[in-house]
Amino acid sequence: MALTGAFNLLRSRRGRASLSGLATQRDAVLRVVERDRDRPLASLVPQVSLPPTRKKKKGNAVKKSEVEALAVLCRSASEHAGFEPFAEQILAALGLLNGFCVDMATGEGKTLAAVLAAGTYALNGRRVHVLCPNDYLATRDHQLAAEILTPLEISSAVVTEASTTAERQQAYRQHVVHLPVHEITYDLMRDNLVLSADDETAPRLDVAIVDEVDAVLLDEATQPLVIARTSRSDDDHDRVELALARLVQELVPGKDFVTGGDSASFTDAGTARVEQELGIDNLFDPDHVELATAANLALHADRALTRDVDYVIENDQIQLISATRGRVVHRQRWPEGLHRAVQIAEGLLDGSSVEILDQLTIQEVAKRYDTCIGMSGSASLAAADLHERYQLLTARIPQRRELRRIDDPVELYVTAALRDAAAVERVAEAHRAGQPVLIGTQSVVQSESFAALLSEHGIDAGVLNAKNPEDEASVIAEAGQAGRVTISTQMAGRGTDIVLTEDAREAGGLLVVAIECYPSPRLDAQLRGRSGRQGDPGSSVVFASLEDPLFAGGLPADERDGDEEGRVTSAGVLAAVEQHQRMAEGRLLTQHEHAWAFTRVISEHRSTVLTSRRHLLAEPAAATRELLRHLESEEADAVATLLGDDLDQMCAHLALVEIDDAWSLHLAHLTALREGIHLRRLARLSPLAEFDREARAGFEMLLLRAATAAADRLAEAVRNNEIPPVVSRDPGALWAYRVMDPNWGSPEDKFLQFVGERLRAAITG
Repeated sequence: MALTGAFNLLRSRRGRASLSGLATQRDAVLRVVERDRDRPLASLVPQVSLPPTRKKKKGNAVKKSEVEALAVLCRSASEHAGFEPFAEQILAALGLLNGFCVDMATGEGKTLAAVLAAGTYALNGRRVHVLCPNDYLATRDHQLAAEILTPLEISSAVVTEASTTAERQQAYRQHVVHLPVHEITYDLMRDNLVLSADDETAPRLDVAIVDEVDAVLLDEATQPLVIARTSRSDDDHDRVELALARLVQELVPGKDFVTGGDSASFTDAGTARVEQELGIDNLFDPDHVELATAANLALHADRALTRDVDYVIENDQIQLISATRGRVVHRQRWPEGLHRAVQIAEGLLDGSSVEILDQLTIQEVAKRYDTCIGMSGSASLAAADLHERYQLLTARIPQRRELRRIDDPVELYVTAALRDAAAVERVAEAHRAGQPVLIGTQSVVQSESFAALLSEHGIDAGVLNAKNPEDEASVIAEAGQAGRVTISTQMAGRGTDIVLTEDAREAGGLLVVAIECYPSPRLDAQLRGRSGRQGDPGSSVVFASLEDPLFAGGLPADERDGDEEGRVTSAGVLAAVEQHQRMAEGRLLTQHEHAWAFTRVISEHRSTVLTSRRHLLAEPAAATRELLRHLESEEADAVATLLGDDLDQMCAHLALVEIDDAWSLHLAHLTALREGIHLRRLARLSPLAEFDREARAGFEMLLLRAATAAADRLAEAVRNNEIPPVVSRDPGALWAYRVMDPNWGSPEDKFLQFVGERLRAAITG
């Protein structure tokens, strides 16, 4: 216990910072605001214009001139937006200006604090991107920012999915830009594929202020975002996949395959059935790697993924659901093999396949910014991980008003049915008292089934889930009315406050009821934080059961007996519940770390390719020198004669096209390799080491192959006496790839994973 206590102490301190040292600057800002209250705002702006600087190191003390600038921004917020920034918001802005991540309770005004910091950075000559979860929040927050910044001659803009290339180019020239984090990533990838420098959007990665920083930089950071194009799939491959899909539907659980957590794997009997179906002797022979991968993906799609939990079907299309936000994530797919396997399982295969043009992760983008900071209502719970991955320190902002919310402990029941019955009774009791209720569920199917259960008890509930995101504003607008019951999937990042009526406040404020514990304590905290905002009364409780997927099969079997209502009161079991949640969060973080380990290899290769591309865009003559080097002297002379003054531009164009095609083929190879690399464990090999070895071997001659292919096209042009056609390129389809890491491993892997989970649970508990 002493060792655990020491780990707890170290963990609690790691990555955390105190803003107490900034109290002096905060007070100085307030004094300046008061001093200049009677002076015209326009007369103050020239005094705070600061000399432009390229970089500002994280953690620098706020300069006196920045105190003046922040005070002017506070004045502008008051005069032009109707907001009088309070001390805590000013302290949060100062924290951001010092390079910290800031933890502010929900409802405490993060949006205004971010605008104050962004404006101060801009007055100091910095270019600021405020990265938001979605288009709606980017547009909403930009509107507030423009009201405050425009009077100070700080230009601002917003970028959304609908923005054109010209609009993006113009937006990135402004001082402050609000945009979804996905859009900056896609724009960087588009710039990686341009065939002319004039087509670049060219965002300057100077300062990033990330909204929902823990969700963006941890939960979503390692999912590759993808630019791709569709092509016709291979008929023979389609037939094999269809046969495997039919086979896995016939397999017997426990005999032919086993499941555990979010994975499924073949037994020896199941492997034999696959081999019989495919007509091969050994599924795991090196010559059958692609077949083994396809078989495992078919099994995973049919037995480990669930419709209306992991995905929904809209207009005959598979739409993935975010596990951390409970929404459909548009333009997101699984990697091609798994996505096709799910399409086949649902009878939606359309005969097309995907060709990746480029891919990039949010984590890679975040690390490119000179300064990357952020805000969240639960950042403190992720402080250690933000520090470990990004070297960021997190500071907690005190709440402006005393928290009046009562957070009840987790209520644990023997079965899910007893859990739901107890939750319905709690909801009904609050409903009768006129208290509004928000019920948080973890899936579409759970939200709908719980709504039906409430209906049986005479309670009508508004439902907000991945199937009806367009109803969000209207559903949330009514959620604060007395006696109103609302069911929603995860609320993180929704950005819409539940405003209580006076009758609702008098009835006790918003009651938040969570059905099941989330795999991360941060998500539980975010849901509870929807109640008790800005000093409102409220309460929260989590209902869980021993049958929940988070705990299934893992709690002490001899202590599962509940009381007469099925409620588990054993201190040992209740302690184990929290430990299982910590271990589940540890598994998610481990998966992210593994994903990043694979991504680093690709990132190194991309860096080499982009260096070559930028050189060719800036100096087309370099392409001419390289390509003509691969031709005979007579051919080189003929090329120069054929192309004349267009020689350099055409050589650069052909070289860029061939580099992009070679890069696309390399990414396709790496994607296919990644989908089946876990099978190397069966041969006692390290998947990551094998991936690194094969990836480097595949990349070794990529640029040389591209140059040779471009030179061959020049030689062909000479033979045909025709100028090579100019390739036009649309931006391609835009997706995020949700990487799935099947839970394969040797006994040694399992043992090390078990020890790692226990250690993480001990040091984070």
